[in-house]
Amino acid sequence: MIFKDAPIKEDLLRYYIKNEACFLSKKRIVELGSKCYTILTIVSDERTLLAHSFGAIPVQMCQFHQLSH
Repeated sequence: MIFKDAPIKEDLLRYYIKNEACFLSKKRIVELGSKCYTILTIVSDERTLLAHSFGAIPVQMCQFHQLSH
């Protein structure tokens, strides 16, 4: 699980996990918020679970997983 600042291509958080889970994403987004980062968009391999979890933050499926479906 990687949380990245896309414009500067810097990894902000990196965690090794077995399975992506919505609650883990929420936990890390809260962690970034506590470090004064503003989340503008979320790109994930599991869009369906995350799409309704973050209010006004846009969520999209990553390109690799879009092409593999």
